[in-house]
Parts: sequence; structure tokens; C-alpha cells
Amino acid sequence: MNDDELKKIANLIDKRMDKALQPIKKQLSFIKERLDDPETGLKRISEQLDANTSSLVKIEQTLGGYKESYQINKFNIERLDTRLTTVEESLSINPPEDLKVPHFSTE
Repeated sequence: MNDDELKKIANLIDKRMDKALQPIKKQLSFIKERLDDPETGLKRISEQLDANTSSLVKIEQTLGGYKESYQINKFNIERLDTRLTTVEESLSINPPEDLKVPHFSTE
């Protein structure tokens, strides 16, 4: 085989490979367009994630504050209930069940 024949074979292979790769190139082009779309692309998704992350951090902080308040209030309610129960027992007062304060274990 001489150089001329090798070049013809190489050109033929290039043309066939190019033809075979056309559907893949079209799909990649379509995917690239979708990823670069300002309304639904990766940049928009990233912006939305950043906004959601910020909101989520604020919610976590708020819930943390509520948790602390709940624990303090629970402790104070149980202390007050203990005092009230002591008085009720010494005076032989039997309150209805729906007025009793339930005590929950935190363990």
C-alpha cells in the first residue's frame, strides 16, 4: 500500500466515523443547550439551591431557638406541677386527669 491509498482509507474512515457520531453530537448539543438555558440550566439550578440553602439555615436557627425555649418552658412547667401536686396531695385534692400535667422523659 502506498501513501495515497492510506490517505483514501483514512478519509473513508473519517467520513464513516463522522456519520456514525452525528446522532451523538446532536444529543450532546441538545444537552449543552439545556444546561446553558438561563431559565432551567445549571446556573439557575445552582442559584435556586443557594437560595434554598440560605432559607434552610434560617429555619434551622429558628428551630434551634424554639428547642431551647421548649426545654426551658418544659422544665418550668414540671417544677410548677411538682409544687402544685405537693399542695394538692397535702390538701387531699384529686384533680381530674385532663388537668394533670404529663411528664415526658427526655432520655
